[in-house]
Amino acid sequence: MSSIPDSAQLGRHVVIEDDVTIGEHVVIGHHSVILKGTKIEDGVKIGSHCVLGIQPASSERMRGTSNHTSPSVTQSGTKMGHLVSVYARTQIRNNVFIGAHASTRDT
Repeated sequence: MSSIPDSAQLGRHVVIEDDVTIGEHVVIGHHSVILKGTKIEDGVKIGSHCVLGIQPASSERMRGTSNHTSPSVTQSGTKMGHLVSVYARTQIRNNVFIGAHASTRDT
């Protein structure tokens, strides 16, 4: 089960999977998806149509892939524009701005 405080503001048709942690005063825009295990700290603002916690695709032929994925963590005060994609294992620090249509991924 996920932890969503009363102070969080969720847009229409937001999907929040199990084992998600959301901090106080978080705003999540319409049609955004927060995938399993994602952690969002206090005061984060997420635009519409965003996806956080994406598991990277891989195949046997890819070099340097790992089956171990840690959660995506977005720290306090971060702001994301619309249509942002954040992959699992991505650590976003405090007060970062991520513009619309951006994609962030671990190395």
